[in-house]
Amino acid sequence: MSPAGHQRFTIGTVVDLQYEQRVEMLLQALQTCLSLDPDIQLVLIGAEAERKKINWLVKKMRLDNKVWVISDQASLKKWFNNFDVLVVASKRPQLEEIVTAIGAMANGIIVIGPEDAALTDLSFNNQAAWLIDMSTSEGLTSQLIALQQDPVQRKQLANNAKAVVQKYFLLERLLKDLIAVLQ
Repeated sequence: MSPAGHQRFTIGTVVDLQYEQRVEMLLQALQTCLSLDPDIQLVLIGAEAERKKINWLVKKMRLDNKVWVISDQASLKKWFNNFDVLVVASKRPQLEEIVTAIGAMANGIIVIGPEDAALTDLSFNNQAAWLIDMSTSEGLTSQLIALQQDPVQRKQLANNAKAVVQKYFLLERLLKDLIAVLQ
């Protein structure tokens, strides 16, 4: 919590450097966002092996007090409770990242990711998740600022995300549909 009891706007991401990640671009977007509002922070969740490399980059960019590097992927749901937005930082999201995005959406977390076919079914034309050009930090920065400054839109997107997961991605629904097909 910040001094006036105002909760910080928290961006989360899960990082796996075995895939091509855009961590530096994400940190650049954070720097720009911080110049507009100092109550923004980033939580990077990744494997212990990636922690040193990311910490070095965070220190180099002087974001030490605004970025938290965590290696606790086992408690991902616990971390979702602290996120306002989850950024999928991969150039090409893999199944694990798609599952993470679905989990975040199920918890009412807005997902921002790259314009990639793997995430299209989650987006519903940017009504449930925002797919953007993430080749540079500018696009991500403008989306993060727009969400941070508009709590009404943030709430609507979070509700849409939750509804999409409940309607199309819950295991119970998939099992019921599968049983119906098999009968």
